[in-house]
Amino acid sequence: MDETPEMIRQQMEDTKCQLTEKLETLELQVSETVQATGDVVNATVEAVQGTVESMTGAVETAVHSVGEAFDLHKHMDRHPWLVLGGAAFLGYVMADGLSGSKKRPVAPTVMPLPVAAFSAADSSEAAAALNAAYEANKESTAVNQLKGIAIGALIGILQGVATRAVPQVLDYIGQRHVPPRPQSAELTEENMLADAAYD
Repeated sequence: MDETPEMIRQQMEDTKCQLTEKLETLELQVSETVQATGDVVNATVEAVQGTVESMTGAVETAVHSVGEAFDLHKHMDRHPWLVLGGAAFLGYVMADGLSGSKKRPVAPTVMPLPVAAFSAADSSEAAAALNAAYEANKESTAVNQLKGIAIGALIGILQGVATRAVPQVLDYIGQRHVPPRPQSAELTEENMLADAAYD
């Protein structure tokens, strides 16, 4: 098969056209892939931004909620009796914890024995003494509990009073007016006494 120059040129032209078509197809595919990748990247960026914004909002809400949870003045204004009860309970717990040992042994419960349980040889005085000891133990435990509650309530009230009074006292001290020193150049006895008073 003899190829003439004209045939070779025709084959070269055909090959060139085929290559051009393949390059155009490849370019179109690359362009579409880049566009699709760009769209995916943009969607991912938007999703991350949305997540960051929602997390920021959630953190701000949590910080605000924690701040409100520890706003004692607001709680005192809204629920004064609950705060008073909490202060009493806290005072009781603190008084109980500060009273000495970490764990006090629980006094054994003494059940009053009926007088009829004693034999004829036992005296009624012993039965009366046992009943009196039991009643005294009950009363002292109740009194100690009431003391703790009272101390807790008192500490809570004092804390509230101090919280309100201390800033006012400090403001009063800071605003106290000191009379000006005399500007006279004469060294009189009055001026010397006034200077001594300022020093």
